[in-house]
Amino acid sequence: MASSSTVFGGTHHVTGLRLFSDASQIQESDWDAILITVKTYDTQSAVDACRRLVGPQTWLISIQNGHGNLEAMAAAFGADRILGARIITGAEMKPGHVTITVHADALRLGPHHGEADLMPAARRWAAILDSAGVPTQASDQFLPYLWAKLLYNCALNPMGALLRLTYGELWEHPPCRQAMSDIFREAFAVCQAHGIPLFWQRPEDYEKVFDTELVPKTRNHYPSMLRDLEHRGRTEIDSMNGAVVELGKQHGIVTPVNAVLTAMIKRKEKAVSSALAGGKH
Repeated sequence: MASSSTVFGGTHHVTGLRLFSDASQIQESDWDAILITVKTYDTQSAVDACRRLVGPQTWLISIQNGHGNLEAMAAAFGADRILGARIITGAEMKPGHVTITVHADALRLGPHHGEADLMPAARRWAAILDSAGVPTQASDQFLPYLWAKLLYNCALNPMGALLRLTYGELWEHPPCRQAMSDIFREAFAVCQAHGIPLFWQRPEDYEKVFDTELVPKTRNHYPSMLRDLEHRGRTEIDSMNGAVVELGKQHGIVTPVNAVLTAMIKRKEKAVSSALAGGKH
């Protein structure tokens, strides 16, 4: 099978791929690395499917959004063989064809908590991905990078999905801007209580970067959560705003804006799933 993708400024055609519709069809085991790229609600299923493929030398690399993916992988295989990669690239997909719509930064690949003994492996796999044409840098600050992306997703994905607006259209609407500020404040309080490191001391500091750097680069982009609702009736809300809510509960921190958005998306999921099951479009 051949596939093509327009990625990082060039068009690439890939041939000679061995494709499987299910991991049970793969005969080989003890792979050098397994990349987990599924939606967060499928992470546990992917972990279970990979169990027989993992050998003593196999590294597992999560290239996913949201909270909880590395935790699920570490619980199954041990934290000493797990790496994560923060990705901030948008794409549109058709059978055999992927078009990159936005690429804001290189993958930042590293161990979950910056463990020094895992950094040689992180540098090795970052170099392999980078040499393959996917800009990648090793980092001992994977968790701050992951949560920087999570803040971005929490602010834009659910409202963009519910209102069917681009990121720029959301940002230009004052009530949505206020909701974004509230989302940031709630998430920062949760991170501080939970000991999750961030690059910024205050939500206002992050909001400046969000307003002046992040949104302008992606202002014409629709959220992937909108496409997930349209095509699957299921989203990653539990690992985004839902994660902020659940982590907040552990420390008695109320997160009303994140909670309302989580509830609204879940209600929308049920409505869309029911329509899809009934053959309605």
